[in-house]
Amino acid sequence: MTTINTTNAASAANTATRTSESNPLSAINQDKSLSQKDFLTLLVSQVKNQDPTKPMDSTQFVSQLAQYSALAGITDLNTTMKGVATNLQSNQLVQGTSLVGHQVLAPGSRGELSDASPLMGAINLPASTNSVTVQVQDSAGHLVQTLNLGNQQTGMVPFSWDGTLANGQQAPSGTYQLKATYLQGDKQVAADTLVAARVNSVALGSSGLTLRLQDLGEMSLDQVSMLM
Repeated sequence: MTTINTTNAASAANTATRTSESNPLSAINQDKSLSQKDFLTLLVSQVKNQDPTKPMDSTQFVSQLAQYSALAGITDLNTTMKGVATNLQSNQLVQGTSLVGHQVLAPGSRGELSDASPLMGAINLPASTNSVTVQVQDSAGHLVQTLNLGNQQTGMVPFSWDGTLANGQQAPSGTYQLKATYLQGDKQVAADTLVAARVNSVALGSSGLTLRLQDLGEMSLDQVSMLM
């Protein structure tokens, strides 16, 4: 059997006895902790305790029922939205977990070169151009290689550096700085770069899914792109 909060019911009865004009919804608006059950308790008490010589106005009663219906609809909508949010988080977690151990493209200007794999990345090109270049610099800021990517269309432009230096020798493994530019008219304009990074783990928090990337730290799922 459902138990009615006697404190709320008693308060409702007292309120309704004082005046048949009282509105249950006003109490709910003042106390956000009151529920739909509290609303009904107030409404029923108001009807039971109305002055027989001054019965409740039918228009007011219908209005209060309409307010209850609106409250019920909002409650159901909140429940539905919570369910949708839970499903979205679950889908994100599944998607993020599938990336663990793989590489993604993340915003950054430092890439890793190793004996096992080249330095890979991409340029976020805002406009089409007939000349795109990527300068590769060592840890001291010295230019060691320039990658000429030529004519490119707007969008993601992938690139890869196998470690070959300008003098033909092989560069040692390590971290290298990347600076991308493209030709716009007669001017060289800087472009944002993304670098390939390994996903070590994922975590689901209040702000969404976070990827823990090797050498780059944490980034949200919507900040990265799939490696092309």
